[in-house]
Amino acid sequence: MRRLDAGGGCGWVDGRNRFPGLRPFGPDLRRVFFGRHGEVEDLTELLRSAGDPGDRRVVVLTRPSGCGKSSLVRAGLIPAIADEPGWWTLPAVLPGVDPIAAITRGITGESRRLGLNWQLPQILARLDIGDVRDVLDELLVEAPGQPERLLIVIDQLEELLTLTAGTDRQRFVGVLRAALAGPILVGTLRPEFLGSLLADPALGTLRPRSYLVRPLDHDCAAGGDTGSGGSCRHSRRSGSADPAGHRYRRRRAAAAPRSPCNNSPPTSPAMGTCH
Repeated sequence: MRRLDAGGGCGWVDGRNRFPGLRPFGPDLRRVFFGRHGEVEDLTELLRSAGDPGDRRVVVLTRPSGCGKSSLVRAGLIPAIADEPGWWTLPAVLPGVDPIAAITRGITGESRRLGLNWQLPQILARLDIGDVRDVLDELLVEAPGQPERLLIVIDQLEELLTLTAGTDRQRFVGVLRAALAGPILVGTLRPEFLGSLLADPALGTLRPRSYLVRPLDHDCAAGGDTGSGGSCRHSRRSGSADPAGHRYRRRRAAAAPRSPCNNSPPTSPAMGTCH
C-alpha cells in the first residue's frame, strides 16, 4: 500500500478493504493484484498475435480450482488488454444455466455504459438469429477511439458442462462461433474438464489452445522481487530470474507443504494446442 501511495496519482482509498476474500480480484482491484505480471505479459502478447484468419482465436487457461485463474483474467488480463491501443473488452461472463442470457447481459450493460439505449430482449433476439457479429461491430463503433478488436472472457467454462443443458450449450457455441471471426475469446477451466470440453460435439469445434497457469511463486505472493506497480519480475521466460535465486526457491518449494495449487516446484507454464 505504501508503494501505491508513493507511485503517484491517486492512492488507495482509506478504509477500503483490499482483500476480496473468496471472491476473485476484479478490474477495480488491479492495483493490489500482485504476482502474475509474467502471465499477463505472455497472454497479452498471445492475444496481440491472434489476429490472422487462420489463427485459433480461443485460449483456455487451466489450473486446479482456487489457484487464481479468475483473478488473473479479471484483474490482470482484462485491464491490460483494455489499455492496449485498438482494443475493447467486455466484462467477464459466468455461463451458468443460461449462457446466452449471461453474455447478453454483459453486452447490454456495456452498451448502456457507452450511452446506447439497447434493451436486453432486443439483444437476445438478435443473438438468437445469428446477428452477434453486427451487434459487436456496432458496440465497437460507439466505443471511444473506435477500437477494432474485442476480448470476450468466459470465466469457469466448466459450467457449460455442469450447469448448461446440451441444447443451450449448442446454441451458445453457435453464438461464439459466429462472433469469433472478429473477437478473441479467453476462458478459464479446471483441468479435469479439459477432456470433456474437447470431446463435446459443440465445444470441441472451438479448437482452443491451452495455457497452463503456473503455481504462484512464494516471493511473488509475498510481494517480494517486485518491479514497477508491484508486479513480480519472475515470469515463464527462461532466464528472467537469477539462477541462484531460482534454485533457492525450488529447494524451498520442494520442502514446503503441497496443495492443489502448488503441487510441484515453480515451473514454466505450458502452452499448447488442444486437438
